[in-house]
Amino acid sequence: MERYEKGERDFSGVDFNGINLEEYMFNAANFSQAIFRQSAMDSVGFLNCNFKDADLSESDFFDVLISQCSLESANLEKTILVETTLENVNLIKANLRFTSWGDTSYLFDSDLREAIWQDINDYPLRRNTIMPNGEVVTDEVELPDGSKIIL
Repeated sequence: MERYEKGERDFSGVDFNGINLEEYMFNAANFSQAIFRQSAMDSVGFLNCNFKDADLSESDFFDVLISQCSLESANLEKTILVETTLENVNLIKANLRFTSWGDTSYLFDSDLREAIWQDINDYPLRRNTIMPNGEVVTDEVELPDGSKIIL
């Protein structure tokens, strides 16, 4: 974080394995091919960041915002995402196998074409999301009174 605060934005290939990040916002950083395996992120935001080919597997995300980022071909296998929002994110060819989303996570306006989307636990709520097979999905949410709304 010290390097980021000094203005550095290129962290491609850096090993952040097991890092714990809390209450921090990253904007326009390059994390392509970086390793975040078994990391914990709490109240962190990533805006306009590049995670192409990054390894985020077996990490825990709580209250994380990922917006306008590329996670193309990133590895998110066995990642837990709770109260996390991915909005306008490129997840083309990403590995999302065995991810656990919880019913308080959101996947909005994102592209999962050719992603590995198998053995998923607790699907996120989706709006205008392109699934691996090319189908565009928007979920309906049932309200306590039994009525439904579209996200």
